Amino acid sequence: FNAEKLSDHSFLDSLLNFQASEIDKFKSKDLFFEHKKEEIENFLKVYDFREREYITKNKIIDFPSYFPDSRLPSFDCDQIYERLNLDTLFFIFYTEVNTIYQHYTIIQLKKRSWRFHSKYLSWFQRLEEPTMMSEEYERGSYLFFDYDTTWAIRKKCDFIFEYKYLEDEKREE
Repeated sequence: FNAEKLSDHSFLDSLLNFQASEIDKFKSKDLFFEHKKEEIENFLKVYDFREREYITKNKIIDFPSYFPDSRLPSFDCDQIYERLNLDTLFFIFYTEVNTIYQHYTIIQLKKRSWRFHSKYLSWFQRLEEPTMMSEEYERGSYLFFDYDTTWAIRKKCDFIFEYKYLEDEKREE
């Protein structure tokens, strides 16, 4: 990734400003947060991937017959994800929601020490050991994937990562 993209501009300020503008689109904060809660729950649902059922997307246009009309079977194999770079993994994660591809991407990101923050819907990775740790949170410097504004890996210093927002693969449905 590009080191210039790791500026320490306030991620949280931009996120809060964005969220405030999103709240304005709804009639009340309660409706907004209910919408976000449903979005997160749908985003993080765990499916039985052995069924290999995919979400079918609506056909928008007729493409020429020589264009591929199905996915490459190699992406059904989890080993391919070990060779993908972070940009590709993040792209798959945020675009292939509730598919086996997203599932394999999650596994690979976790193997690479990335952790999903369910409040910010972003992936975080420790940049160094936390400066403070408790049972509820840890404070330190992190890299995070800013999917919302820059689609880049950025740095956040002195960030408090509350464990209640840590997405856990052992989470009960």
